[in-house]
Amino acid sequence: MTPLQVYALVLAERRKCNPPDTADARALRRWIKMHSRTAREREMAGYLIAASDGRLGRRGGGGSLKHVLWWLRDYAGPLYLPAAKGVLRYLLDHPGVSLAGVAEHLQFVPTAAHFADLIRQGANGAALAEAHLEVCRVGRWLVAANRTTLNLTSVAMRHTPADLYVAASERGMVIKVRREVSFPLGTVVKRLRDGWVLPYPDLAVGRRAAKEGDLEQILEAIRAVER
Repeated sequence: MTPLQVYALVLAERRKCNPPDTADARALRRWIKMHSRTAREREMAGYLIAASDGRLGRRGGGGSLKHVLWWLRDYAGPLYLPAAKGVLRYLLDHPGVSLAGVAEHLQFVPTAAHFADLIRQGANGAALAEAHLEVCRVGRWLVAANRTTLNLTSVAMRHTPADLYVAASERGMVIKVRREVSFPLGTVVKRLRDGWVLPYPDLAVGRRAAKEGDLEQILEAIRAVER
């Protein structure tokens, strides 16, 4: 889903109407222009249309709305949509925030706050993977383990050969299965039990802060699948 399509979803929520059922670029732009009624809505519509057409120039530089949305699209994985919608809603509700300096306000957007440091640093995926991920074999699977508070789901999928991504920190716990890998994630979640949910077949989330030894417990649950 493109940033323009996400903006259309957010506008539809505000207008209490159905979003456009089209991927046609011209039709989508017409719908957005027709439903952008406030000055801020029109400002953001014009900005995002120009960004999609490559006409922003310096206004699309580091820390800008374009930079944030395009980074989320490339690296946030399954969290892209809620994070992008959260950013757009925040900007519509805070018209005084410059679209050139959005990254400095991400800490106020719950669905995007954990990406704030990464986006501001502008680090590339390969460097992040090398610095923060431990790739190890657990049973017959390669696992990329993350002990930091950074969300490196997409980094692991793009820049390591890992079958699974596992993260455990004070911000919670995650297990992500590479899309083409067959892995019984539901079985692992049942073993872990405490606070774990399965929002998607390839994504499990532990909703409490990780404690010492939790990462090792997750890896052991993965290893036990073969037993």
